[in-house]
Amino acid sequence: MKKEVTCSRCGGKGYLFFGKLDISKRTNIYNEVDDEGTCPSCKGKGSVAIHEPTKTCPRCRGNGRVYERGNNIVCPTCSGIGNITLDII
Repeated sequence: MKKEVTCSRCGGKGYLFFGKLDISKRTNIYNEVDDEGTCPSCKGKGSVAIHEPTKTCPRCRGNGRVYERGNNIVCPTCSGIGNITLDII
């Protein structure tokens, strides 16, 4: 599963500061914003997608469905996906 998190390189701004000069505001001779200050990690988005570690759901064993009281229902632990996200501290 993917999760969007704030880019740690630019702090979510999408551009980098070089000293006191904000490079992202610099313009070229055509008065277009120069993208030299764009963060190379997030490419200006301010966030990056990471893959969260997962494991097979222990309740449904990856099937996504469980039997409860004689009924075949969607697994309430994993919402029918078949795997759960591991919590990393």
